[in-house]
Amino acid sequence: MYQRILTDPLNFPPDISSEAKSVMVGLLQRDPTRRLGANGGEEIKRHPFFAKYIDWNLLMSKKIQPPFKPSVESVLDVANFDSDFTNEEAQDSVVTDSALSETVQDQFRGFTYNPANEHLSESISYPSVI
Repeated sequence: MYQRILTDPLNFPPDISSEAKSVMVGLLQRDPTRRLGANGGEEIKRHPFFAKYIDWNLLMSKKIQPPFKPSVESVLDVANFDSDFTNEEAQDSVVTDSALSETVQDQFRGFTYNPANEHLSESISYPSVI
């Protein structure tokens, strides 16, 4: 799968708008220097897909109502996910070489893991699904 992500061409359904296709191609550009947003967030905001539908000033001032606000009971509520996914049995991925290259490790430099995350404490009280 990793190799496909790196090399396979992007395929889109025929009914997708040209603006939607363009923004996805831009965001999924493999070369980070050519990726949409590589020159800052304004580049993304100016893209026709967003510029056509979003008034950024209203959005930033929180004056836009979301078109859909799902009802969620807790951080573990999966009622809004398709049952095809929530009923799937979890499977471990086979990893032949768990060591990350130095280049990949560099991508995480400066990041830390804190097990005291506020959402983790709630999930610990439930039995694991894995």
